[in-house]
Amino acid sequence: MKKLSTLGSVNQERQQQINRALILNLLRKKGLCSRADLARLSGLRGATITNIINEFIQADLVVEEGILTGCKGRRSIGIRIHGEKYKVLGIKVARKSYSIVVLGIDNQLYEAKHFSFSKQITASDMIAEIKNNAKKIMSEVTGEVLAVGVAVPGPYKKKNGKLIFMTNSEGFENVDILNEIQKDFDIPVFVENDANAGAVAEQWKHDEHAEQLEENIVYVVAGEGIGCGIISKGELLRGDSDTAGEIGHCSINYEGPVCACGNRGCLEMYCSMEVLKKNIRRRIENGEKTILKPDFTYEELKTAITKKDMLAVEEYTTVCEFLGIGIVNVINQINPGSIIIGDLLPLLDQEMFIHIIQKTVQQRVRKSMWENLNIETSTIKEDAILVGSGMIAVERICEEPFSFIGK
Repeated sequence: MKKLSTLGSVNQERQQQINRALILNLLRKKGLCSRADLARLSGLRGATITNIINEFIQADLVVEEGILTGCKGRRSIGIRIHGEKYKVLGIKVARKSYSIVVLGIDNQLYEAKHFSFSKQITASDMIAEIKNNAKKIMSEVTGEVLAVGVAVPGPYKKKNGKLIFMTNSEGFENVDILNEIQKDFDIPVFVENDANAGAVAEQWKHDEHAEQLEENIVYVVAGEGIGCGIISKGELLRGDSDTAGEIGHCSINYEGPVCACGNRGCLEMYCSMEVLKKNIRRRIENGEKTILKPDFTYEELKTAITKKDMLAVEEYTTVCEFLGIGIVNVINQINPGSIIIGDLLPLLDQEMFIHIIQKTVQQRVRKSMWENLNIETSTIKEDAILVGSGMIAVERICEEPFSFIGK
C-alpha cells in the first residue's frame, strides 16, 4: 500500500492537471480573459489562477494582451493562449482524398490544404503519401507543432490503434494506422474516428459563446460513408470497443445486400455518396434522360441538382430519405438535443437536404420527440471533421500541457 503522503502528492498533482486543463479550455472558448474572469468562470481561487497563469506565462503558453474593463469599471490585463507559437496538425483521411490543417492550440485555423489519392492506392501507399505531405507542411509552419491529430473513416479501435475496415476500399482491414504514422514523427500522434472528430468540433462551435458546453450532440457524417459521433453528458461516447456511433452499419433491411461489416441491408448501402453516384450511373447506362454524363464529377452533380435535373433530384431525394430513416433510429435510441449533419451529401443542396431530413423525421417520430430537437447542417466553414482532427490533438495538449512543452 502506498504511503498517505505519496497518495496525497499524486492527488495534488492530478488536481493541478485538472485545474490547468480547465483554464486552458476556458481560454480556448472565450479567447481573451482577465484573471478575475477566469476565477469567476472556473470557480477557482484567485491565488490558484495566479499560480497557473504564472506557470503558463513562463512556458510562453499564454500571453498578456490589452486592458479589459470589468463590470465595476475595474481595469485588468487580458490573457490569451499563445496560438501563434504553439500549433498542431490535423489530418482528415477519406476514401479518395485527404486534407491537412494547421491549427493553433487556441483553435485558430491558419492553413488548410486538400489532396486527392490516385484511383488505385494501397493502405501503405496512402499512409506514406499523407506522412510526406504532412511533414512538408509542418516544416513550413511558423511556430512549434506540438502534436498531430488524424481523423479516419470506418470503425477505428482506439485501444490498439487499428482501422478495422473501410467500406468500398480493398486492403484496408486491420491497418495499424497509428503506429504507421507515429513512427515517422517525433511528436505525439492521436488518431480518432472521423465522426467523433466532427462531433468534438461541433460541440465547440455550438457552445463557443455559452457558459456550459451542450451535453448531448450527435454529429452525422454523410459522405462517402455514413457514421455518427455522439457527445453524451459532454463527453464522447465510445463504447467498449471504441466503435459506438456506427449507424452506417445498422440494418434498415434485414434481407438487404451483404455489407463488408457482415450485416445485411446496412444504412450505408442505401444513402452514401457512393450509392448516389452508383444509382445515377446505372440509370444513365439504361438510357434515361439527364444532363449528366456517366463520368460526372461532384461539382457537376451539384449543378444538376441546382438546375432541377429530374434524374439527379430523384436519386438525391431517395438517399436523403434513407438517411432520414437512419436519423429516426438515432433519435429513438440516443435522444440528443442537437443533430448536426455534415460532409458531402448535405453540401449538394443544403436547403433541399435539410427539408427532406426534417420531413422524414416528422413523419416517423412522435411530435413530442422532435418538436424541441435541433436538426441542422454543419456551419463550420473548413469542414468539421478536418477542424476536429486538430482539436483532438489540442484537447490532449490541454490535459497535460507540460508533457508537450515543458515548464
